Amino acid sequence: MSARIGLLLTVIVFAAPVSASKWAQSVLASAGETRAPGSMIRVVSRHGAARVETLDGVGCPEAICSRVFARALVEDEEGTTVQNIRFDTVAAIEMLGAGEARVRFIDGIVERVLVATDNRVLYVVDQGRHKKVDLSDVASIEFLR
Repeated sequence: MSARIGLLLTVIVFAAPVSASKWAQSVLASAGETRAPGSMIRVVSRHGAARVETLDGVGCPEAICSRVFARALVEDEEGTTVQNIRFDTVAAIEMLGAGEARVRFIDGIVERVLVATDNRVLYVVDQGRHKKVDLSDVASIEFLR
C-alpha cells in the first residue's frame, strides 16, 4: 500500500511541471527508454561567446520536457511530420532563427527542422549551477563526445 502511495506521489511530483507541455504524455510514455542526462555541449551564443556546459534537458521556460530528445517538425517527401530527435544521435545544431534549426547527425545526415515551441529552452549545468538558455540567444550547439 505505501509503495503505491509513494509511486503515485512520485508521478504527481514529476508530472506536474511537465503537464504544461502538450507533449507530456509522449515524454512520460518514453521515460522507460531514457538514459541519464549529462552530455557535454559547446554552446555558441549569437554574440559569439562559446562555453562548454552539461546538457540537463530541453523544454519551455517553465519546465524540462525531456532529457533525451527534442521534439521537432520535419518536412520530407511525405509532408510535415513530428519527430523526436534523440540527443545521442546529434553531432551539432545550428540555430537559424524563429525556432528553425539545421541538425547535423552523427551519421552525417543534415536536416532542417522547426523546434517545437515546448522545446526552445536548454537546461544546462555550468560549474554546478543550473541555468536556462533560450534558444533564440544561441547560434549553435555542438555535442562533445
